[in-house]
Amino acid sequence: MTSLDNGGWYELGVSRRHLLRSGGLLALAGTLGSVLAACGDSSDGGEQTRSAALGPSPADLGERITRYVGPIDAKTSGRDLSLKLGALVSLSGPARAFGTDQVNGAKLAIKHIEAAGGPKFTLIAKDDRSANPTVGAQIARELGEEGVQMALMANGANGGGSIGPVGQHNILSIDGGAGIIATTIGKPYIWAGRSTAPDDGYPAIAQYVAKAMPDAKKIVAVVMEGPAAFTDAYTELIDKAFSNAGAPKPEIVIGPTFGSTDFSGLVNDLRQDAPDLVVAQMYGTDLGLFIKQFRTSGQQTPVIGIDYTAAATEAAGSALDGYMFAQDTFNPADLASDWAKLYADEYQRMFKTPAGTFNANGYEDVFVFWALVRRVLKAGGDPKSGKDLQEALIDDPTFPSLYGGQGDRIGRIRLDAKTHKAVERTMSVSKYEDGKLETLATCNLDGSNFQLSA
Repeated sequence: MTSLDNGGWYELGVSRRHLLRSGGLLALAGTLGSVLAACGDSSDGGEQTRSAALGPSPADLGERITRYVGPIDAKTSGRDLSLKLGALVSLSGPARAFGTDQVNGAKLAIKHIEAAGGPKFTLIAKDDRSANPTVGAQIARELGEEGVQMALMANGANGGGSIGPVGQHNILSIDGGAGIIATTIGKPYIWAGRSTAPDDGYPAIAQYVAKAMPDAKKIVAVVMEGPAAFTDAYTELIDKAFSNAGAPKPEIVIGPTFGSTDFSGLVNDLRQDAPDLVVAQMYGTDLGLFIKQFRTSGQQTPVIGIDYTAAATEAAGSALDGYMFAQDTFNPADLASDWAKLYADEYQRMFKTPAGTFNANGYEDVFVFWALVRRVLKAGGDPKSGKDLQEALIDDPTFPSLYGGQGDRIGRIRLDAKTHKAVERTMSVSKYEDGKLETLATCNLDGSNFQLSA
């Protein structure tokens, strides 16, 4: 029986009254609150005198988390467990910002899960040196030898290097950086923690072009340099997305490889083509450098892409103003669910910087692991077994999400049991302007239910 069959969190929301009326549900938050009130702040007003800068009390934080992702049974919450959690991500090189964000989000999730009466996760982060496959294989083996059975992942199984060791050691892994790409589709123990980048961005881009940019007749889509099979696959994918949306077919232009710093050749080619719109398949610093060089050349053609991170802002500066992108984007200035708002506030408080997509993914992925731990415990299995955890995921691949939802009714992410890709999650088309993100439209991963923002 699925969570939806049970009237789960994502369909009905879980009110505080429902939580308290459900027999046998977690009472830890209330108990902890009573203890803190008796033993904590001695000033008048007790917990009410806490500075807003300190955030919610542990009792309030635990109750809110439980309300958003519960109901939770105390018998299967895992509160007496200590679990190892790996992180196979980039902590150095050009992709360092992404991996650091994932780790930071995971740290906050660990804090929140403990406050809600869950297990104590010990985070073991290892650096794949920006998707180096040899290093990826090595660090995955190290996690396996250390008995780690669940891990955050990035970069398409660390450039593909961790595929074998993860399967060999049964390490259930969630890629919140790249999602599931061509080389990891259906691979044992490797699952998506987000949309597939860049694949899932193109349906949203095409829908936006068709509905909001009718004057864009000549479109150039830049695809990163790679093997012929790579460029052929993306040419077909882009053509299909634009055809389905009823938008003009883009001309495909091959751009530099990932990690490039000189985009002068591409900039000159675009000047000669004089398109009405550029669709850019670029990431992070690469994207920022391209935009800066493109604007410095005097070209003002609109650019829409499949990625946005703070690294692009740092590289481009004010030249990034007006840039549009399609992504399952976590925009702290435009959040619908109460859980997402709590996360954004807590992340800002903990790290002194605004929350964003990759740290939100790292946070959400740890909550997926906690959900699986609870399911395995309920079934009488071993929560320290990657095999048992994956079987629980296959049985019901739907989980609470920071993306989408409204108020107490939080969003959801649903994975495909065969491909392991995300097949349901809220996507958005956004615009960067003067340090802020504006949501232009939202849709499903396949471009359906497309809605322009008011």
